[in-house]
Amino acid sequence: MLHNLIKNFDNAINPFTEDFSKIKDPYCCLNDVSFEFISNSNTYELPNTGFAISNSEATTEFIFSPNSLLYYAEYLNDESKSSYTGYTSVRHYYTSYSSLNGLDEIISINICNFNSGEKSLNISLNSGLAWATSKSYDINPVTDTQIDYMIDNLAISIARIKKAITNKVIF
Repeated sequence: MLHNLIKNFDNAINPFTEDFSKIKDPYCCLNDVSFEFISNSNTYELPNTGFAISNSEATTEFIFSPNSLLYYAEYLNDESKSSYTGYTSVRHYYTSYSSLNGLDEIISINICNFNSGEKSLNISLNSGLAWATSKSYDINPVTDTQIDYMIDNLAISIARIKKAITNKVIF
């Protein structure tokens, strides 16, 4: 189930991997979202290229560089902008800059709530290890509870990204 959700997340971030006949004319979307093409952003490993789609509710980014491929989303925890309580960010990425030999695939979620603090979880799909972003030194085998937490939050993230971004660029 987790792997299917990750595929759905990736398709929500990069809707252009779907059937091109479903993509709306960009001019029809410009009132709802903004498009940015990224090239050699200093935020990521250089050289890199990709694109971002954003609006006041959410941002998605798809970035490719020689040693990594990143699907990233960030959205407001509360859909009402008047009661802003924080944000959630989700990353799915492939990287060869891992302490493991070869390629690693990682799914990561970070929930920042101004009222209750921050929660984060990273899971390496190759090694089966999990860790909190703030405690990267404390790496342990992933538990069923952590997988369930990731599944629940990934499903929420997909729904929020589709509502805020993806449904505005595809039919």
